[in-house]
Amino acid sequence: MDIVACFYSIYSTFCKTIYPPLYFSELMKLLSKPLLSYSTLAPGYEALHRQEQLSKAAIIAGEISLSKNQLLLDVGCGSGLSSELFNCIRIGIDPSEELVAIARKKGIAAIIGCAEKMPFKSNCFDAVICVSAAHNFHDPRKAFAEIARVAKPQAKIAVSLLRASARFRLLRALVREFSVVKKVIRHRVDEVLILGTAVYNEKESNMIENFE
Repeated sequence: MDIVACFYSIYSTFCKTIYPPLYFSELMKLLSKPLLSYSTLAPGYEALHRQEQLSKAAIIAGEISLSKNQLLLDVGCGSGLSSELFNCIRIGIDPSEELVAIARKKGIAAIIGCAEKMPFKSNCFDAVICVSAAHNFHDPRKAFAEIARVAKPQAKIAVSLLRASARFRLLRALVREFSVVKKVIRHRVDEVLILGTAVYNEKESNMIENFE
């Protein structure tokens, strides 16, 4: 079974739950689009970050339990390292075409896109994780609002923030605008935040978008 057929088989059950009809046809175009050959950066990312990312993922996996039929969204999924430890339906979104290609090889339904405008329906994911990616967001407030939007009301959410980032304090404050922090776990280089129910304010989100 080729990769498009494989992904279509997964989404045949869940597409109406996850994607608005308008976006689903676009998703299939993205999945069938030939990907560029891997740059030297993409394989190097795995070699450089694998153990560190898996150690953060292990912390999150210890806090978030999912069944095989539940939906996990990995925001800023990169090569898919952060969701490798989860035995569920794994969806990823990342702006890097090369890293998305690697994630797809691992069976992750990864698409190319940005956290600030995700092509998913509201209230559709059972869990959302974002591991060491928030410091790269163009507009972190809008990205966190999107995470809150696509998460189900009782979704399990985990965000890890790179402490060395110049935006660390800002990001930590922004996370608290959209969810209550239930637990803080200190990793060697990150701060892992296990969040309560996220609050999506549609009016505020529209104001942010209109402001731009």
